[in-house]
Amino acid sequence: MPSLWFYEMTNLLINALRRGRIDERAAGEAHRLIDEIPRQAFDHESTLARDRISRLALRFQLSAYDAAYLELADRIQCRLRSYDERLTVAAQSIGLADI
Repeated sequence: MPSLWFYEMTNLLINALRRGRIDERAAGEAHRLIDEIPRQAFDHESTLARDRISRLALRFQLSAYDAAYLELADRIQCRLRSYDERLTVAAQSIGLADI
């Protein structure tokens, strides 16, 4: 996953706290569970990766965040599973969708 994933999970919990969907105890437990997920994070520090992210975002009308997932899946040639329809269509079009 892109290292961006960690920020997205934190943002998800912050928004849930702000909206009163969870309390601080539940957020702490969620952070603990997230920390237990086996994962490998990859950064997009290279100019090539950033250029590819931009091209994919423009080509498929994606946010840079979603294009980062697509770029990484393409770079390491793995399937991409998402509930985001636009991202799934993009992944399908380059042969990476996990349906």
